[in-house]
Amino acid sequence: MRLLKLEKGFAPLILVFFGALLIIGLLFLAVIGRSILVTSPTALQDYAHGYRPFKITGHSMDPNFKDGQDWLSAPYISTQPQRGDAVIFINPQNQAQKFDKRIIGLPGDKVMVKGGLVYINDQRLEEPYLAPNTVTQAGNLPAEGQAVTIPSNNYYLLGDNRPFSSDSRNLGFIPRQSILYKLVYCYLNCH
Repeated sequence: MRLLKLEKGFAPLILVFFGALLIIGLLFLAVIGRSILVTSPTALQDYAHGYRPFKITGHSMDPNFKDGQDWLSAPYISTQPQRGDAVIFINPQNQAQKFDKRIIGLPGDKVMVKGGLVYINDQRLEEPYLAPNTVTQAGNLPAEGQAVTIPSNNYYLLGDNRPFSSDSRNLGFIPRQSILYKLVYCYLNCH
């Protein structure tokens, strides 16, 4: 068997070529792979199953979801949205916007805001995720003391930081097809 003999002039070119490939690979890991390595060891598998990153912008979900945090979100594949889930949905008034809010009312529920509190089916809603002394002001939907029934396949969503949230009180009921993901895990800037 005869080995291919390289001329001395080719050796430096081969080293440069493989060195460049190594640098490109390291840059790929540094730029693209950073978010994969930060989230979890199975991030690629998670992404293939529909998990998506979501950056919190604004203060409508303070104190639980803070501006600048990066969250992993999961699609509703074999389950339906539940009361208390923090979700990402498409703004019905501007399809280019995605908001994060909490599900308060489910299809068929009767919702009422009265005296700064939320009532579901005539029962005061316990909301342990709210900051102490949070007051919920009524909006267009429903008006103060007025009970409304959520239509089928729709949900009632509110921000945790009620005074600074654009939510179902002024956006209206949110259709199920507009609810994209549930926020499940903060992986970056989780202070």
